[in-house]
Amino acid sequence: MRGGVLATAPAQAAPSDIDRARDGLVETAQTYLTGENSLRVEGSAPDAAKAADKAGELDVAGAFAKVRDDRMTARQQQKELAERTGVRFTGVTTEVTPLAKVRTGAKGANGANTARLSVEERTEYTYAQADVEPYSYRARHELSFTHVDGTWRLSALVTKDPTGMNTPKKLSDEQMRVAVKTTEVLKTGLRKTAEQRKAANAKRESGSKGNTTKEIPDGLNYQKMVDWALRYALEDRDKLPYTPDDDDCTTFVSWALRTGGWGEQSGFYQNDDVWWWKDWCDGEWYCRPQHSYTWGGAANFQRYAVNESKRVDLLKNVWDVRIADVMQYDVKDYGGVGVPDHTMMVTAFDWNADGMPLLSYHSSPGGEQKNKPLIDILNSDSAQGQAFWAYGT
Repeated sequence: MRGGVLATAPAQAAPSDIDRARDGLVETAQTYLTGENSLRVEGSAPDAAKAADKAGELDVAGAFAKVRDDRMTARQQQKELAERTGVRFTGVTTEVTPLAKVRTGAKGANGANTARLSVEERTEYTYAQADVEPYSYRARHELSFTHVDGTWRLSALVTKDPTGMNTPKKLSDEQMRVAVKTTEVLKTGLRKTAEQRKAANAKRESGSKGNTTKEIPDGLNYQKMVDWALRYALEDRDKLPYTPDDDDCTTFVSWALRTGGWGEQSGFYQNDDVWWWKDWCDGEWYCRPQHSYTWGGAANFQRYAVNESKRVDLLKNVWDVRIADVMQYDVKDYGGVGVPDHTMMVTAFDWNADGMPLLSYHSSPGGEQKNKPLIDILNSDSAQGQAFWAYGT
């Protein structure tokens, strides 16, 4: 991935030269997103501070100025809350890639032309704990530009994220008060259980087949589950070893569990006591995947894993998880109320932060995340105050 910051001056081109202006629009997107992300890096990194300053100095359309301020404030809030628990990033790289041609719009009432650009962002944060794989994610954005006085100015940025899980959103004063309390509770829980969890994880990493609550069936390999999840967390969809669902979170975790030894259980696809995947083909020209509802639906998976198969233990606290354990939560304003909408796997820990769980997951296309700190998830607008479930696998 590219590090550093590109030149910040927006493209200077006539609207009729939009194809030639494309590189400048991409450059503006690169500059803005690099700077926004740099706000999460430790203050001792001078390049990060310079990148943030350049993003804040971009010549943007009036309406976007507040959006920029709110998004950058959201990044600063994330940094503050994470660092309260000991989670720190020492560096970040961001790469922006255009996904399609620039689309132009008609002149508005003020005579200005508009343009829209779809991009994919790939960002990687380096943890202060050097032996942990970075926190990395993919996101897709649509940026709008307005041509004013010979300059293309950024006027809007929409992250393609129907759940709201991956969009930095400024927390209100009340939400920040709640977030600080949540952070302190999590910090206390992690500290009290750090040594016990570290020992339990060492057993799992060495191939132990048991945990503290029950015997795990022979053949499970937790490290294989985690290795698979880390390998494919950010993989392009056409390079995955399976055909992903549009909302791929539970299917992604099911594949990781199967890779590590969870056996499939056949039966009618809508039943809660089955769990399977297959590729169904009609001749050699047409194939499509099929799976049970429990394989790909968050609430269905919970009923299968907890109630029917009893393959998991429902843990008392989210900080009790070990590698290859599974976590779910009820996403705000998405799906049903009081039932899980999203599924994630624990793939690492930040022991500089008393063993902060790091989670990997898929969501909608372009919403993939690897080794995301739990503190970020708990305090996000989409999760604050929502129900969470943690399962010992």
